[in-house]
Amino acid sequence: MPTTAVRPADHAMATGAAGTPGGPMPAPTGAAGDSPPADQSANTATAHAGLALLPAVQPDLALTDDQRLVADHALRMVMERYLNDRRNPQRLQQLDDHLQRRLPAGAATEAQALAARYDRYLATHATLLAAQNFGDDPDLHRLARWQAQRRQLRERLLGAEVADQWFGTEDAYLEQALAEAREPAPKSARASARATTEEERLHAQHMREVIDAAIGRAPR
Repeated sequence: MPTTAVRPADHAMATGAAGTPGGPMPAPTGAAGDSPPADQSANTATAHAGLALLPAVQPDLALTDDQRLVADHALRMVMERYLNDRRNPQRLQQLDDHLQRRLPAGAATEAQALAARYDRYLATHATLLAAQNFGDDPDLHRLARWQAQRRQLRERLLGAEVADQWFGTEDAYLEQALAEAREPAPKSARASARATTEEERLHAQHMREVIDAAIGRAPR
């Protein structure tokens, strides 16, 4: 179904009657008036200090023609701006408030329900990933099993459609990275003799970053 985006210029019209985002995704900031309140505890304020450094323009939130929510990457980015701050006990309420301001009532209710499930997913994912204890040189077969387990978790908590929309591309890259790590492409004698091209170097770096992201390791 065709979609429309709730852009900053459309905000008053969209909210006038009823009134109300998995390599890593960039995190946007909120519009003016959407920042967390200034009277939070010192720890929460410190945790939120980095938000001021994020881009000022947040992504559009898309709606269908009948004002239903579109759970696209822009919605995931908005959600992660709040939910990735795991030290903030008010993260979900602040996200709910933001969605209530940005979306029509029905779409906001859909988004808030999805936000609660995504918050549970992030908590469960962190626990399960820590239990994997992959280390610096993960076993590729065990990593493939973790990918399957994580996909099942996403589909159970988020639904298959949202899981594919939000994480399908990342999963495809991880499958490619694992395949290349298990069976590196053979090089001709001529290719082996010459220096690695910049394109090849960047590709290899990206594949390493995909695996690093899957096991929760900071990029090298």
